[in-house]
Formats: sequence, C-alpha cells, structure tokens
Amino acid sequence: MDLAYLNTYCILKLHLTKLGKQDFRWQTYRCIDVRPREAIQTSPIPETVRFEFYTERDLARLQSKGFSSATGTVIMQKIYSFSDLFSSNIPVLLFDDKPFLIAQAIWQHYQPTHENLLYKGGFKDLLKETVGVFRSNFNFFTFYGESGSGKTELLDVLSKKGEQVLNLEKIANHQGSVFGNLQKIPQPSQETFLLNLAKTLSPFDIQKPIFVESEKLSLGKNIIPLTLIEKFE
Repeated sequence: MDLAYLNTYCILKLHLTKLGKQDFRWQTYRCIDVRPREAIQTSPIPETVRFEFYTERDLARLQSKGFSSATGTVIMQKIYSFSDLFSSNIPVLLFDDKPFLIAQAIWQHYQPTHENLLYKGGFKDLLKETVGVFRSNFNFFTFYGESGSGKTELLDVLSKKGEQVLNLEKIANHQGSVFGNLQKIPQPSQETFLLNLAKTLSPFDIQKPIFVESEKLSLGKNIIPLTLIEKFE
C-alpha cells in the first residue's frame, strides 16, 4: 500500500461544502504534529495534537542506525502507545519534516486499520499556504486613533456582537508600540504568528466587513505581512 499524501492545505486552506459554506480542513482531520520536540516548541502548529516524544538528536541517531537500534525501539514503543488517537473514525493528518521518518512509521503501523495522510512538503509548505490566505480580497474596516483611545475595547464589543474582528494584538500577545508586552506573556514565533493569523482570517466572509485596529508593521517581534498592512489602508 502506497503512502498517502495530502498535497495542499492543512490548517489554512478552505474547501466548499455542498451548501457553499466555508470550513476548515482541520475540522475534517485530526491533525497531529510529529516533528522533533525542538521544532514543536519553537513554532507550534495551531489546532494540532503535539507528539513531543523525540529530539533532533534522536532523529539523527535514527537516520544513522535505523529503527532496529535502541533509539528506534524506544520511538516505536511511543508510537504504539498512541493507539487511542487512532481508534475513532476521524482520519488523521500527520505533520512532519524531511525525511518524514516518524510520520512514515506511524502511517505504516496504523494504516491497516485507520485512514492516515501525511501533509506533503512539511512546515515550509504550510507557511507558504498562509500567503494565499493573506492575498484574499478582505473587506477591512480599520480603526485609527492614539494609543489608549479605546480601539481595542471597541473591537472586543464588536466581537461579542458576532462581528468579524481581527485582533492583531491578541494574536501577537502584544499591546502595540506604546504599551508593549506589559504582562510579560511570551510572544509566538513569527512562523506561529503567521499560522494563527491565517487561521483567524480563513473563515471570514470577504463580502462582510472585518474590523481591525491600525497597527505599525510590527508588534514586538512579530511582523505583520505587508500584504495585509496595505489592505488596512
């Protein structure tokens, strides 16, 4: 049986149902991140179950010695212990990076009894998908004003009323150029910021207004894509 790949999409790309509604693909798949622990902790993928059970050093040993080695045996024992996640009828979408050894091992073990797919291209291709989201013809309604003038509070009110709101400061864990990160909450990596930003934008109806607060190009260490900044104006 050949390894099954999903060539495009994962968390971000939309598909159309028979009713013409837009849904996230992650509502269709149980998404599992099986990259090395360092990669997951540095740039986690939103809406995924995270398997932080091996390191980059373990992966190097596995490439050198194979699954018959002591390292390979320990990793396979961990894979066997994940059976509960493969017991439902929900198909699994695996995220890994080259050489995809862990994802392939999981696929080979569980595929006979469960539908599993590997996201083809790895983390870099997933980031490329955000570009397509940011290029969408969004209908932004931008609030301008001095810091402390109540723009963020207004966004919160609109959000509670069910309006489409893009709260950039919340996604970046940062309160803008003046207040910064007063609460000392760790900011996401730039990669995770982009994924969360695209995930937030993806379900929005481009025919309806999306309310957003005017921001500079960066919120702390997170940089807002220029494609979006230009649409705010």
